Amino acid sequence: MRLQALLKAGSSHAAWELFEGLTERGHADRYQLSVMLTACTSSGEQRALLQRAEASGVVPSASVFSPILTRLQIEGRAAEVAELQAEMERRGLRPNTRRQPSSSSRS
Repeated sequence: MRLQALLKAGSSHAAWELFEGLTERGHADRYQLSVMLTACTSSGEQRALLQRAEASGVVPSASVFSPILTRLQIEGRAAEVAELQAEMERRGLRPNTRRQPSSSSRS
């Protein structure tokens, strides 16, 4: 919860330092990862963060992928949305279809 409070207070640098410390010690969790994914400014930054977190032992849930899917949609990367949804399915995760429309349902 502290990460979210730091971000809301405009202390993004402190939030990133705290999260990086948690990640380095293997203490970060998927909720904290989800919070920090919303602080990223691009899908590339989000994906790099996800890779670092997974390398430190964070096991992502479907909700972790929501901010990445949203950012990809904002960036107009429909093919990458479909690829990420396929990756989620390979992991046994289902996208939250109420929040993340699939690229095929958009006209």
